[in-house]
Amino acid sequence: MNRIEEMAKAADIIKKLRPSYDAILDFYSRVFQAQALSREALNVPAVEIDKDLLSIKKKNELPLIDPSEFKIDVDSAVKLFKVICDLAVDWAPHLAEDARAMKAALEEDLLEADVLYSALLNSQSGTIEVMARHIEVSQDHLGMFAYLSMAPSLEACAEQLSGYLEHMTELKKGYCPICGNHPDIAFLEEEGKRYLNCGFCGHSWHVNRLGCVFCDNTDKDQLQYFFSEEEKEYRVNLCDHCQNYIKVVDTRQMVRAFFPRLEMVSTLHLDMQAREKGYTSQASVPLD
Repeated sequence: MNRIEEMAKAADIIKKLRPSYDAILDFYSRVFQAQALSREALNVPAVEIDKDLLSIKKKNELPLIDPSEFKIDVDSAVKLFKVICDLAVDWAPHLAEDARAMKAALEEDLLEADVLYSALLNSQSGTIEVMARHIEVSQDHLGMFAYLSMAPSLEACAEQLSGYLEHMTELKKGYCPICGNHPDIAFLEEEGKRYLNCGFCGHSWHVNRLGCVFCDNTDKDQLQYFFSEEEKEYRVNLCDHCQNYIKVVDTRQMVRAFFPRLEMVSTLHLDMQAREKGYTSQASVPLD
């Protein structure tokens, strides 16, 4: 069974366990499968890091690159953008109107994809706002679709850059060693080690099992968690020091393949519970 088939099967298992997620998984599972298919045909140039610069980053425990340095296969990203628009029309009614408008804007050259991707990489929200207003769509929807369509390029870059980490000391920090962004989810693997998944580039890295991943707080009196007996594979870690939370997936409790972003969108009820308790998330890419 290949990755795309495994992802589809995992989504079906989750839908049987939690029928309330049928609609959101009907859309996002297809988006993630389309991303995986796009990844197979990417042409992303390597990101080179100077040896002296690498030494400085290692000494100062800095991420390898700034997000603005990611390389994007724009042609592949645009093709995927249009596919995601079609998926939204078929499977996400609340996104359909903007999806049609964004696809039309791309096909009529009213939307400069390279400028849009550059704005996302450089956190230029003002540019994205202007572009969204120009084609009369939601800024949030434009940013989300653009991110989803360039994500395969980000992941390909992160995979290539991870080779540099082999020559560096394992940081075990709460920010991505590739791009410096925050994790969107944590997971425990077979031996019980804790890993974080970058909410931006998708890179996963090992961190200490105990303590807050965001502020390094290890005071047991300030660290809490909650879980449900009906969902033994999940728990949510809470930190009273920085008021952040992170969802944790124990893959040892799962009988399906583990895909971080699939688990992210199928656990939104846990985000709601954490926020109701007064905690916030550091995830980089909110999903609609």
